Amino acid sequence: MKNKLRGRILRPAGMRSMEPIGRKVLLVSTWVLLALISAKSTYGVEVLVIGNGQTPWEAMGTMESIDTTTDPGWIQPRRTEATENLSLGAQGRGGGMSTPQPSVRQAGNLNNMIDGDVNTVFDGSKARQVGGRMDLDLGSIFGGVERIRFYPSPTFSDKFLKGYEVYINDGSAEMQVGGVLQWALVEKVEKNTDSTVQVRIPSQYVRHVRIVFTTPLPWEIAELEVYSRGFVPQANYTSQVIDLGELANFGQLKWAAEEQPRASVQIFTRTGATPDPLKYYQIQEKGLETERIEVSADDYNSLKEAEREKAPDAENWSPWSPVYTRASGEQVVFAEPRRYFQFKCDFASDFFTQGARLDSLAFEFSTPPVARFVWGEVGPLEVNAGEPTLFTYVVRAKVEEGDTGFDALEIATPSRATIEELKIGGASVVDFTQEIADDRMVIRFPNHRVVDTTPVELSFEGAVLVYGTRFTGKVFDTQTAELPQPITAGNTSPDLPNNDLAVAVSLGETIVAGGRVVPNPFTPNGDGVNDLASIHYQILKLTKEVPVTVSIYDLSGRLVRDLYSGTEVSGIYALDWNGLDNSGQLVAPGLYISRISVAADRGEGDMVALIAVIY
Repeated sequence: MKNKLRGRILRPAGMRSMEPIGRKVLLVSTWVLLALISAKSTYGVEVLVIGNGQTPWEAMGTMESIDTTTDPGWIQPRRTEATENLSLGAQGRGGGMSTPQPSVRQAGNLNNMIDGDVNTVFDGSKARQVGGRMDLDLGSIFGGVERIRFYPSPTFSDKFLKGYEVYINDGSAEMQVGGVLQWALVEKVEKNTDSTVQVRIPSQYVRHVRIVFTTPLPWEIAELEVYSRGFVPQANYTSQVIDLGELANFGQLKWAAEEQPRASVQIFTRTGATPDPLKYYQIQEKGLETERIEVSADDYNSLKEAEREKAPDAENWSPWSPVYTRASGEQVVFAEPRRYFQFKCDFASDFFTQGARLDSLAFEFSTPPVARFVWGEVGPLEVNAGEPTLFTYVVRAKVEEGDTGFDALEIATPSRATIEELKIGGASVVDFTQEIADDRMVIRFPNHRVVDTTPVELSFEGAVLVYGTRFTGKVFDTQTAELPQPITAGNTSPDLPNNDLAVAVSLGETIVAGGRVVPNPFTPNGDGVNDLASIHYQILKLTKEVPVTVSIYDLSGRLVRDLYSGTEVSGIYALDWNGLDNSGQLVAPGLYISRISVAADRGEGDMVALIAVIY
């Protein structure tokens, strides 16, 4: 029996619940925004659930190649059956018929071949050309394609194509060279005698079909049909923006899914401070210059297509998180309290008989937050690896009316630490409790609740083992059931020069420096804007060529891309990354680490820099 998620149910306006909704009610605004309106704040963790047969997936988001009818309550990639003609939906998916040859284009409406009406035809006799090409783009990649069929109208059944060649292309990057499709011939007939042509092929992925007519005899095609059986290779569900009514902290994300061996579903989230995660622009050409003017969404929609441009609102919205890996529960990625929340589910299958499906998804949140913002800073800036060091960690918060404040602090440590002193507002505090583990420490001070900008200063001894170690932390309120709030790096003390939560490890004599990425974040979506991230670095104090490698890793330390391996001498360098991994696939949105490694006679030098990928 599958494990189903239980919790608060999201409901659009007008839907009556079979049970009390409580203090939160879900509404859908005129611009399709999910809104949770709070009449009065109370403390505690709430859970919002989508799916599970309780709340329709269809009402809560947008879907691309998603099936919601095969098993009500579940979403899964669309699966085609042998009797479904894929050509009929090609135009709706952004595809359709085309030709690179003007003489064929002028002969008539090519899309008559995929309109489902046998009485509307494309009359090839008017093309006046042997070797003419007609291309069908299905608008999406389909798996299990096994049959292609075309025929004339019933009125002129003898006016069929007497000679032809049929080609296919699966739509993958591997089947393109310089953006030009590479075609695979599947059938060639010089003297055809069949009015209805049936081309049968081994089940495979197909997106494009090309027909080449090789006869001067009169002919027409009423319908060009393509049939398949199998799951589409990619599908997506993106939720609408969920408005929590006020600033909130986030807890666990959970979901219930079933995946066959060669299929997967990946979950991503993002949080924002505004109702719309996008910014809209009007493009104006002024002589040789192009001006980009920010406009409202309504004004954007009234513009001509050539004048439009939109981009992620990186100022008010986080990028999409790294993929979540634990369906049983994983902390929602967020840096500070946010009012708006969104998630997306990407389905993938590398074989058309295998699929994944999702029953339900839930996330925890609590309002009001501990504070508007919580900043932290740690020092010293640089230490010797492995040596016990006295650290100072200072936290300040901006607490406003209605926020809970905090009386506890948790800090992640690279090794077991020893607390030396706790100060609040500059005064030493002795009545606190501590819990020390190998990777963290928790300090509680219930008699000294922080409800303003009073600094909390913790001195502790510990050792840093890895370059760039971050002492991430969070604060929480032990007197309520509110969720913890993460600490964001910032300037909290004039005595600490770092303005950060990261500590560097001394590497001796520096031989590599820089580690700057421009632009950051970047958007490798193929639109020609910020498609490449340029990694800048300097090699210092070397008089001969030495081995240099530049690699991209995810935050778990997994190698994503071998970007460069060669030899270099002292100088200034820059390498471009296009967002592809070693298998040629675009990476998921999120944070990545670029590592520049230099091997010299005097030792090895490393430099790392974070790269943000957004779409």
